[in-house]
Amino acid sequence: MSKEPLGPVAPLGDDQWFNIVKWTVFGTFQAEELGITSENIDSFMTSEDPVTRRLLGIEGELGQAQGEDMAAIRASLAAGIKAVEECATWIVATYAEDIKAVHAGSVPFLKLMGIVCGGWQMARAALVAQSLNALMGSGDCELDSAAIVKVVERMSGFKS
Repeated sequence: MSKEPLGPVAPLGDDQWFNIVKWTVFGTFQAEELGITSENIDSFMTSEDPVTRRLLGIEGELGQAQGEDMAAIRASLAAGIKAVEECATWIVATYAEDIKAVHAGSVPFLKLMGIVCGGWQMARAALVAQSLNALMGSGDCELDSAAIVKVVERMSGFKS
């Protein structure tokens, strides 16, 4: 695989989708460089390498989030990522032999990608909700807009 800027495209003006596509491709490149495949991903889950841990969601905000709900989200995302990897491996292996089968499988693959990317977005929203709940504490306090902006900025990396 090459790192040349050739490959997937997104509609002009749809920056959010473009970012999902772009970072999915970059993640695929990173996984290949690290030697992570659907067959050996479980062996990398105990890696001490920070790049590997971040790529697999072990470190970072989602990897460190506490609670049973967040653990379930991490497990579901890991299963979805593994399914995407298995599909991508099949596409690459089958393309030269049976292009029609690959094309027939493209719609389910794209649906799977949409589900996994949507799940990731929902996980990010869950992190925001968890942070907001922590700010509010257990009492019936009002949450001002500055606190919400602060949490969203921290989670998204963007400043308003």
